[in-house]
Amino acid sequence: MFSKSQLLSTLVSFLVFFFLPWIYYTVNSGFYDNHVLSDTMRSNNELIMWALVVGCLIMAYVFSTILHHWPSGGSNGFKFGALIAILFFGGFSLVIYGTEVRMSLTGFAVDAVFWVICFGLTGYLSSFVIHNKNKE
Repeated sequence: MFSKSQLLSTLVSFLVFFFLPWIYYTVNSGFYDNHVLSDTMRSNNELIMWALVVGCLIMAYVFSTILHHWPSGGSNGFKFGALIAILFFGGFSLVIYGTEVRMSLTGFAVDAVFWVICFGLTGYLSSFVIHNKNKE
Protein backbone atom coordinates (compact mmCIF):
# COMPACT_ATOMS: atom_id res chain seq x y z
CA MET A 1 0.00 0.00 0.00
CA PHE A 2 2.84 2.42 0.80
CA SER A 3 5.67 1.04 -1.30
CA LYS A 4 8.54 3.25 -2.38
CA SER A 5 7.18 3.42 -5.93
CA GLN A 6 3.71 4.34 -4.59
CA LEU A 7 5.10 7.17 -2.45
CA LEU A 8 7.33 8.54 -5.22
CA SER A 9 4.51 8.27 -7.74
CA THR A 10 2.21 10.14 -5.35
CA LEU A 11 4.85 12.84 -4.84
CA VAL A 12 5.36 13.31 -8.59
CA SER A 13 1.60 13.43 -9.16
CA PHE A 14 1.16 15.93 -6.32
CA LEU A 15 3.81 18.24 -7.74
CA VAL A 16 2.18 18.29 -11.17
CA PHE A 17 -1.38 18.66 -9.81
CA PHE A 18 -0.32 21.47 -7.46
CA PHE A 19 2.04 23.55 -9.59
CA LEU A 20 1.07 23.04 -13.25
CA PRO A 21 -2.49 24.45 -12.95
CA TRP A 22 -1.20 27.35 -10.86
CA ILE A 23 1.35 28.22 -13.56
CA TYR A 24 -1.11 27.63 -16.41
CA TYR A 25 -3.91 29.79 -15.00
CA THR A 26 -1.47 32.55 -14.02
CA VAL A 27 0.06 32.67 -17.51
CA ASN A 28 -3.35 32.45 -19.24
CA SER A 29 -5.32 34.77 -16.95
CA GLY A 30 -5.94 37.20 -19.82
CA PHE A 31 -7.62 34.50 -21.90
CA TYR A 32 -9.86 33.45 -19.03
CA ASP A 33 -10.73 37.08 -18.23
CA ASN A 34 -12.41 37.16 -21.63
CA HIS A 35 -14.24 33.81 -21.28
CA VAL A 36 -15.28 33.59 -17.62
CA LEU A 37 -18.86 34.82 -17.29
CA SER A 38 -19.24 34.43 -13.53
CA ASP A 39 -16.00 34.61 -11.54
CA THR A 40 -16.18 32.61 -8.31
CA MET A 41 -12.42 32.26 -7.79
CA ARG A 42 -10.79 33.31 -4.55
CA SER A 43 -8.03 35.90 -4.82
CA ASN A 44 -4.49 34.75 -4.01
CA ASN A 45 -4.82 36.36 -0.56
CA GLU A 46 -7.99 34.36 0.17
CA LEU A 47 -6.78 30.90 -0.89
CA ILE A 48 -7.25 28.18 1.70
CA MET A 49 -3.86 26.54 1.27
CA TRP A 50 -4.43 23.55 3.56
CA ALA A 51 -7.48 22.55 1.49
CA LEU A 52 -5.57 23.03 -1.76
CA VAL A 53 -2.61 20.94 -0.55
CA VAL A 54 -4.73 18.17 0.99
CA GLY A 55 -6.98 18.04 -2.09
CA CYS A 56 -3.96 17.70 -4.40
CA LEU A 57 -2.46 15.01 -2.13
CA ILE A 58 -5.70 13.02 -2.18
CA MET A 59 -5.94 13.33 -5.97
CA ALA A 60 -2.27 12.31 -6.34
CA TYR A 61 -2.58 9.31 -4.03
CA VAL A 62 -5.76 7.97 -5.62
CA PHE A 63 -4.43 8.66 -9.11
CA SER A 64 -1.18 6.80 -8.33
CA THR A 65 -2.98 3.94 -6.63
CA ILE A 66 -5.25 3.35 -9.61
CA LEU A 67 -2.31 3.76 -11.99
CA HIS A 68 -0.42 0.99 -10.15
CA HIS A 69 -3.04 -1.41 -11.50
CA TRP A 70 -2.86 -0.03 -15.04
CA PRO A 71 -0.35 -1.57 -17.49
CA SER A 72 3.04 0.08 -16.85
CA GLY A 73 4.88 2.33 -19.23
CA GLY A 74 4.88 6.02 -20.08
CA SER A 75 2.48 5.98 -23.03
CA ASN A 76 0.00 3.81 -21.12
CA GLY A 77 0.27 6.23 -18.20
CA PHE A 78 -0.45 9.16 -20.49
CA LYS A 79 -3.42 7.28 -21.94
CA PHE A 80 -4.76 6.56 -18.44
CA GLY A 81 -4.42 10.19 -17.36
CA ALA A 82 -5.97 11.50 -20.56
CA LEU A 83 -8.95 9.13 -20.24
CA ILE A 84 -9.58 10.22 -16.65
CA ALA A 85 -9.39 13.88 -17.71
CA ILE A 86 -11.71 13.34 -20.68
CA LEU A 87 -14.21 11.73 -18.33
CA PHE A 88 -14.14 14.55 -15.80
CA PHE A 89 -13.17 17.61 -17.78
CA GLY A 90 -14.52 16.70 -21.22
CA GLY A 91 -17.86 15.21 -20.30
CA PHE A 92 -18.44 16.97 -17.00
CA SER A 93 -17.45 20.37 -18.43
CA LEU A 94 -20.24 20.04 -21.00
CA VAL A 95 -22.69 19.15 -18.24
CA ILE A 96 -21.60 22.25 -16.30
CA TYR A 97 -21.79 24.36 -19.47
CA GLY A 98 -25.32 23.10 -20.04
CA THR A 99 -26.45 23.89 -16.49
CA GLU A 100 -24.46 26.91 -15.28
CA VAL A 101 -23.44 30.35 -16.46
CA ARG A 102 -19.79 30.16 -15.51
CA MET A 103 -17.73 30.29 -18.70
CA SER A 104 -18.09 30.43 -22.46
CA LEU A 105 -18.00 27.22 -24.50
CA THR A 106 -14.56 28.24 -25.82
CA GLY A 107 -13.34 28.69 -22.26
CA PHE A 108 -14.61 25.24 -21.26
CA ALA A 109 -13.04 23.66 -24.37
CA VAL A 110 -9.62 25.23 -23.73
CA ASP A 111 -9.87 24.31 -20.05
CA ALA A 112 -10.71 20.69 -20.92
CA VAL A 113 -7.73 20.46 -23.30
CA PHE A 114 -5.44 21.80 -20.56
CA TRP A 115 -6.70 19.21 -18.07
CA VAL A 116 -6.31 16.35 -20.56
CA ILE A 117 -2.69 17.41 -21.05
CA CYS A 118 -2.16 17.91 -17.29
CA PHE A 119 -3.60 14.51 -16.35
CA GLY A 120 -1.83 12.84 -19.29
CA LEU A 121 1.51 14.32 -18.20
CA THR A 122 0.83 13.29 -14.62
CA GLY A 123 -0.02 9.76 -15.76
CA TYR A 124 3.10 9.58 -17.90
CA LEU A 125 5.43 10.76 -15.12
CA SER A 126 3.73 8.69 -12.43
CA SER A 127 3.82 5.57 -14.62
CA PHE A 128 7.48 6.24 -15.41
CA VAL A 129 8.28 6.35 -11.67
CA ILE A 130 6.25 3.20 -10.97
CA HIS A 131 7.82 1.29 -13.86
CA ASN A 132 11.40 2.28 -12.99
CA LYS A 133 11.03 1.73 -9.22
CA ASN A 134 9.48 -1.70 -9.77
CA LYS A 135 12.55 -2.72 -11.84
CA GLU A 136 14.86 -2.13 -8.84
